[in-house]
Amino acid sequence: MMKIILGLMSLLLVTAKPERVIMSGWLSAYGHSPTVGTIEYRKSVGDLPQDITKYDGLIAVKDCGLVGKDATLYTASGKFHVKVFDCADRSGSDGTVSWMESNSIVAEVGYFLWDSYPEIVGAKAKVSIP
Repeated sequence: MMKIILGLMSLLLVTAKPERVIMSGWLSAYGHSPTVGTIEYRKSVGDLPQDITKYDGLIAVKDCGLVGKDATLYTASGKFHVKVFDCADRSGSDGTVSWMESNSIVAEVGYFLWDSYPEIVGAKAKVSIP
């Protein structure tokens, strides 16, 4: 009987859905050079795959623990499959985290997403990370 109970508990743990991170706020953006430099660095340390063309774009968030995660960015212009490629809390004391918090910035979009959809910068958005 104990084996059956342990087996059922294991099954429940395996099939439980992971907790989602859902954030909302305003979007800001990275310029061209910071985007390119960050992509190169993140690829070199294994945080990004070499081929990022399957993503609609890249975003930076406050929490460094989310770098490398797939996410969905919801905006009035549409739903985008994105990759978290950078974070603010690695910056130390430069004020980026407090700037994001005080201005309700949910994410900064990479330059190439911004270039394709300029209307999303400065707009409200929601980010969902499984």
